[in-house]
Amino acid sequence: MKILTSEEGMVLILVLLVSVVAAIYLSSYAIWTIWDQKNLLRQGNAEQADKIARAGLNRATQDLYMDTDSWLDGNINGNSVTPPDGGNPDTFTALYSETLENGSYTVEIDYLQNPKTCISGCSFYDKRMLIRVTATVQGAERRLEQIVNAYRVKNITQELFYANLQPAINEADDNDNIGITAAILNENVSISSAQRFNVKGCYDDKFSRRSCSSYDTLIRGNLTINGNANVNLSGVTIE
Repeated sequence: MKILTSEEGMVLILVLLVSVVAAIYLSSYAIWTIWDQKNLLRQGNAEQADKIARAGLNRATQDLYMDTDSWLDGNINGNSVTPPDGGNPDTFTALYSETLENGSYTVEIDYLQNPKTCISGCSFYDKRMLIRVTATVQGAERRLEQIVNAYRVKNITQELFYANLQPAINEADDNDNIGITAAILNENVSISSAQRFNVKGCYDDKFSRRSCSSYDTLIRGNLTINGNANVNLSGVTIE
């Protein structure tokens, strides 16, 4: 029987240590490679879910803008939907779902209330709605929400929306700011209230940006200012 010398024993121990370290390294590398591949797959699914959610959001937005009738009548551009329920106003309602080759999305809508009417019982805006889209791709989920607004006039101070300028003026309080989108308003406007407020055109459709070089506001009708009204009118062309 051969007896190992101390040097041979050290070499053997060193070989064993190297083997153990190599085995640990290879195992760790394999685990990291699998984790990295799964992470890349999850990231790809998340990016795909985001694209699908945006596609669903664009579809729903287009359907709303193409629906020239009331948005509260239970039909959005040919798609049946549950009408608003005054007894349960803060609930999302399913509009439609779509299954695609690599994922799916669901579109829900929330009818938005007019706070001006909530003193005696809330009513809903006809042309202002919150859209929520949820998309899934192999376990990855992406949710997007956006308010779609077809109103052209907004009392910015009170967060109220109107289809025309005259109703906004009639309900304005002293020192309110009224904004108008890039729109053509076919109406006669009369201001007789003894108040002061600002009427500004040139807003985008979300009332978040104002630029008269990008957005034109036109009133085709007569503008009459009577009494002690103090109105600052800017960014509006009167024809």
